[in-house]
Amino acid sequence: MKHLSGEAATREAFEGLLREARHLTLADACKVPSKVVQSADSAGRQPVFQLWVQAELSSEKWVEAFRIFTAELGLVDPPQAEDCYWSVETFSNWAARPPRDFSTVEAQNWFSAFDFDKDGKLSLWEFMLGIVAVDGCKSLPTSAASLRSLVSLKVLQRLLVGRAQTDLSSLQDSVAKVHVSTSIKDLSAQALVKRFENQDFVRSCLPCLALPEFAFPIWDAPTSTRGHVRLSDDDVFP
Repeated sequence: MKHLSGEAATREAFEGLLREARHLTLADACKVPSKVVQSADSAGRQPVFQLWVQAELSSEKWVEAFRIFTAELGLVDPPQAEDCYWSVETFSNWAARPPRDFSTVEAQNWFSAFDFDKDGKLSLWEFMLGIVAVDGCKSLPTSAASLRSLVSLKVLQRLLVGRAQTDLSSLQDSVAKVHVSTSIKDLSAQALVKRFENQDFVRSCLPCLALPEFAFPIWDAPTSTRGHVRLSDDDVFP
């Protein structure tokens, strides 16, 4: 029997999460997470649903995220579509619109952060996990906390590396806010990127995700006021 250290076991669990998350279909995604995870439906074991609920993200937000993803692709009948993904161009076009107003470089950084399997495409499961990382609650049950931490680390690490290469001064100021020492401001972009290869250092930077300059305004408006966000009476939304 293979014995793993705490960190190795967590990493293996995370890789297992990604393997299972890849099986999220558009048809399954039409179901409401809070109801699915409480049912005997096999979809209830889908980790994207489980993490969404554990991150205290609402079903309304799930519906809105699904709408955003499928609308950018112009899908008329999303449940019947197959192999749908956003290219970096699709993501950049969406990210360039208010309230995000991201530059091309900023959009590319976030795209890389959400592209968990590094295949150059953004699938629905990656989009949903990215939202869990940047918009979920600050604390999670122990069973999901380590996975959420690694999701956040992947998002933050790629984002920090991108910032170090494109906006060094701003990044140094931001990272200094979450460290007792401000010596970080004396490091070069190359030295910072080297630091970001250390998972413990990146983990210590996680509070950066709460800073305004790292905000990712996903929602165009409060989901409770969006006219098209309505849950049906059963487990599936239109």
